[in-house]
Amino acid sequence: MSAGDHIAPLSAAAREAVADADDRAPYEPVGVDADDGSAAPPSGDHEAPETPAEREWVGGFEPYVVGDPGRAAREVIAALPHDPKDPVDTALDGATAGALVARAASSRGTAHRHSGIPRQDDYALCTVDDRWVVVAVADGVSAGPLSHLAATLASRGACALVRDALCSSHDLAAVPWSEILATLAGGIIRLGQERIGGSKPDNGSQPDAARASNVSSSEVAGTMATTLVVAVIAVDPRDDGARTGVVLPLGDTSAFALSADGEWSPITRVKNEGADVATSATVALPYLPANPIEPFAVTLEPGAAIFLMTDGVGDPLGRGDGPVGRFLATEWAEPPDMLSFAGQVAFARRSYDDDRTVVGVWAPR
Repeated sequence: MSAGDHIAPLSAAAREAVADADDRAPYEPVGVDADDGSAAPPSGDHEAPETPAEREWVGGFEPYVVGDPGRAAREVIAALPHDPKDPVDTALDGATAGALVARAASSRGTAHRHSGIPRQDDYALCTVDDRWVVVAVADGVSAGPLSHLAATLASRGACALVRDALCSSHDLAAVPWSEILATLAGGIIRLGQERIGGSKPDNGSQPDAARASNVSSSEVAGTMATTLVVAVIAVDPRDDGARTGVVLPLGDTSAFALSADGEWSPITRVKNEGADVATSATVALPYLPANPIEPFAVTLEPGAAIFLMTDGVGDPLGRGDGPVGRFLATEWAEPPDMLSFAGQVAFARRSYDDDRTVVGVWAPR
């Protein structure tokens, strides 16, 4: 109807509807002009805009920002990958195991989005006989162009090897951590030799296997290397309601606990600060520490959560007493939905442009 069309007088039914206007739903149109009691026509020849009560959907998403987001967060446009087999820009998961709730997200930082470099972080998680949750997070060393391959191999391989060990022994104390790390290191070296050897010019005198064998371990380490942190948490609580577990770190990928009252506690060494516990912070697979490392025992109290994270989140988090710590403690007081968790992991803050990966496990209150 146009503005100049004839407007019929209100019917008795319409007058009754106006009288009952106070009972209508919020934003529900009454179709009556309050000034003269006549039906209110839309302006011009366009349909009236849709009101919230008429829409069949709700929601939306705004990026999370902590303090000054910096220009990159506003201006960087993601570049497409150079190889369709590269890791996707963002991966996320959500699951439960008994009463435990897990959330996981891994996202490229603005630096890699801008350049098209693959996401060099990765994660994996699984359950074992409904008794344990196994989580692994890996952070590929940025200088290595194939470090994303090392991160994927390390995180998924670690979960699989720990799972197999638990299925075999049914004893968390019997997991052969040094053997697992050695197996992962050997797998990275073999994969690196195949990839680097296959890319070398072939003069026709060497088969592929021979070219691969000529690639040294140090050459592989310079091309693909990764840190790693693994956690195993019991699904069922003790009599006091707490759950036990272990955390094994290799390098500067971090583990934190968040208490039920919102306090952060570092489980592993806080980067660039004095260590709360001794770790091999400079080691990255395929290198192994000079001395065997042992996992730390952890206890997950009711209402608490444990988080494994790469330094893309660990660095701005620090010891958890700054704005990033307050933001994440508030948002992660309870398990968020998967999409919100991914957005929170990818929060924008000036000068922090590294890849981001976090896996969190929450215990019920």
